[in-house]
Amino acid sequence: MAERHWVGGNAAWSATAGTKWALTNGGAGGQAVPTSADDVYLDSGSGGVTVTITTAANCLSLDCTGFTGTLAGSSTLSIYASVTLVGTMTLGYSGALTLRSINAASITSAGQVWGSSFAVNGAGGRWMFQDTFSNTGSMTLTNGFLDSNNFAVSATSWPSGGANISAGSRTYYMFGTSAGDYAISTGSLFSLTSAVTTIGNIDFTGFTGTWAANSNALTFVNSSADVTLTMGSGMTNSYTGVISRNSTGFKLNIQSNGVVFGGSVQNAGSNVINLLDAFSSTSSLLAAGGSTSSIVSNSFSISTLSGGASGAGTKTLTLGTTVWTLTGTSPVWTVSTTISMSGGTLKMTNSSVSVKTFAGNGQTYPNVVVSGTGSGVFLFTGANTFTAFSVDHNPATLQFTAGTNTTFGSFSATGTAINPITIQSFTAATHTLTKSGGGTVVVPYATVSYSIASPVTTWYAYPGGVDNGNNSNWLFSSPPLPNSVFFRGNF
Repeated sequence: MAERHWVGGNAAWSATAGTKWALTNGGAGGQAVPTSADDVYLDSGSGGVTVTITTAANCLSLDCTGFTGTLAGSSTLSIYASVTLVGTMTLGYSGALTLRSINAASITSAGQVWGSSFAVNGAGGRWMFQDTFSNTGSMTLTNGFLDSNNFAVSATSWPSGGANISAGSRTYYMFGTSAGDYAISTGSLFSLTSAVTTIGNIDFTGFTGTWAANSNALTFVNSSADVTLTMGSGMTNSYTGVISRNSTGFKLNIQSNGVVFGGSVQNAGSNVINLLDAFSSTSSLLAAGGSTSSIVSNSFSISTLSGGASGAGTKTLTLGTTVWTLTGTSPVWTVSTTISMSGGTLKMTNSSVSVKTFAGNGQTYPNVVVSGTGSGVFLFTGANTFTAFSVDHNPATLQFTAGTNTTFGSFSATGTAINPITIQSFTAATHTLTKSGGGTVVVPYATVSYSIASPVTTWYAYPGGVDNGNNSNWLFSSPPLPNSVFFRGNF
């Protein structure tokens, strides 16, 4: 092992002609180009010069203490021990840097931002940050142990690969475009400092810190494989940005592990949002993006402020036995495209005085339940079809858009003398309610206005029904008893 001190002025690292490398600070040049066994010094004796890595370079350690010049170049650099930068230098190097120590080593950045791809590949090595670390290139861990030593770490991608990561109270910062997976198991904070595009998985298993509060978008763009977002059961999620899946034909698997999402989750291409357990959000879950986007619940429960579908084509909602609880107000459900909904129950539960709007866009829904208490109106827009429709509380006010025909396979609602069911139009014009499949609809203590019932002799507001005017075909008398037999004649 020997020392190599740069004394060669503005020149390439690999240059041997003249006085480039010396044995001491400011010493005589002419020494051989450094190898993996040599400690390299860019120091006060080097001057304010530019050292450029133009071919593959190696050194044992790199120490820039006292250096006022520039380290530049784009060829590979392998360092087998510690690296120390200083604030007085300029770091212009953009090549592929690989840390190859098999022992303990340190990384001191001194405020410099690494612009190179950053790889750790030293079996048995342990690299420890000595200060805040920031990198605008990719990061990969193949072998070794990377320890942030409780300092903040900022990178376009958090290290992927099979090595170990120790964070302490580290902050992870993520920005730009990522080419790898994120495995975030320790530390205190994870933050998207700008909009992020990633092709890899993000796994928070074991993380007990906080996903920081901001609204920078996170987009998964892998066009050749499914990706998975796994939340840590002990983490705090304060993030409110949009999480989306772009690219065609693949899944974004979401493992919530009981963590509530604060931003919208949606498709941004023709792909699948695939739930691996119960999903909850204080924002929305949307089938959006490409013409064949879909949401698959695998029969897990869903709770969101709102939901729906948008964009071109037909969006598929495969819900099985899922109860999708909608906790918001106006709109609580918005569809602006064609949907194909298989199974599932949409349950509106908001109890405020605000209007709760279900903008169904004339689509077919297997089961809708109006469940929120309070005096707020439930407004249904569009000529929708409900295979099953029920109101599980009273009082409740149902409004339908004038001029629309809403079809029901079944309709269940029960008022009382004090707390009636009110059925009316949103404006002073009539709507139509149609019962399909035969049978009758009986709504006790219903107050009805601007409503056309179809077919005739099907819709009954009894007992206690109130005709508030502008109705057709509603009956406010007792419905016939099932299987009634009428006799006529003298006995």
